[in-house]
Amino acid sequence: MDTEKRSDEVILARLPTSHAESAARNPCRSGFSFPTKKRRQRTARTRRSRRIIYEIANRALRRIGVLADPYPLSADLESANHPDETDGFTLVEMVVVVLVIGILTAAGMFAYISMVDKARVVQAIGDVKAISLSVDNYWMINDDYPPNLAAVGMNNYDDPWENNYVYTYVSNPAGGPRLDAGGNPINTDYELYSIGRDGATSAPLNAANARDDVVRGSNGGFTGLATNY
Repeated sequence: MDTEKRSDEVILARLPTSHAESAARNPCRSGFSFPTKKRRQRTARTRRSRRIIYEIANRALRRIGVLADPYPLSADLESANHPDETDGFTLVEMVVVVLVIGILTAAGMFAYISMVDKARVVQAIGDVKAISLSVDNYWMINDDYPPNLAAVGMNNYDDPWENNYVYTYVSNPAGGPRLDAGGNPINTDYELYSIGRDGATSAPLNAANARDDVVRGSNGGFTGLATNY
């Protein structure tokens, strides 16, 4: 009680004279009221909790090198205040470190897989264009399309997903045309495509297992993913 009374007297002493006298006479009417003991304790607990959470997260991130230590002397001061404590990880710090590493690893793996898949699509597009050029040259010389890719020396080509490129010419009864979303053939000369990452395909380009195909369409005017046709 004596401590609270002294703290109240200090607060009054810091106020202007008119405010101090008014607060002393009638604190309710003056609009000034001293914080209660429970309120001060609650405020102190809140500040301590925030500081503890901040220190734990900050220390964990500094230890794994994510953040630089903004207070290089804080560790020395803490060690001086607690000389018997070992410089090891607490359980909470280890959990924070594991979570941060897991998040960073997942994000990195997703970006890496996406980048590799895009690179493979680009490679498949280049292969389809190269094979298409050989087929067109064969047609210019022989006035007919080759019966298979072996006729143009391209039968040993595999796509980036280690599947064979598919070639059929439209006039060949054994082959079937690829169809757009409206059911129309995307070529009138020949079909040339990769069956994509899933290793499966269907004639319509909007089929679930055909959307990742790399196709030649519009009689060579388009080469790319089936989803983009």
